Amino acid sequence: MSARRRTAEETIGRSMADTRNPATAASPDSRRDLPSPLIRGLQTCLKSSLFVDRYTLEGAPTSGGAYALILHFETEAAIDLPRLCPEPIAPGWYLYAGSAYGPGGLSARLARHFRTDKKPHWHIDRLTSIYAPAAALSVPDGDECAVVSELIASGAFRFAYAGFGATDCRRCESHLLAWLT
Repeated sequence: MSARRRTAEETIGRSMADTRNPATAASPDSRRDLPSPLIRGLQTCLKSSLFVDRYTLEGAPTSGGAYALILHFETEAAIDLPRLCPEPIAPGWYLYAGSAYGPGGLSARLARHFRTDKKPHWHIDRLTSIYAPAAALSVPDGDECAVVSELIASGAFRFAYAGFGATDCRRCESHLLAWLT
């Protein structure tokens, strides 16, 4: 099966690099697996999603759509957004839902999110400039608010910080969700 057609469930057991320091990504000591219950839950909620490899971007089409970044913080994550995140973000697994309908579509947007060397533009850039996402799911032709709605409705996620990534959204409380382990 090609990586482009790989579903999220098929990635269970696949090692992902330590998201805190992309420079040590090649170190075998910094590898860990994505939690199986998280991947199964995402696949259940986002049936049409494709797993996106953070190193090759396989699974990220050049067309537009929605995406879910999977982030992991082993320790508190402090970011410079005092009105949205006055306290450091607690350790745990998080998902950020976004959309990409501009030039390059999902592939270009996810490539940007996987890079740490960028000038912050969106709220999520404050996190991904320090902590590279562990992985992502793409939802071709999808809607970020629908992704948030599906994940919240599953009961496995909660809104992490009111307004984060959603200051221009009238439907969602936040686009950053915390996984309830």
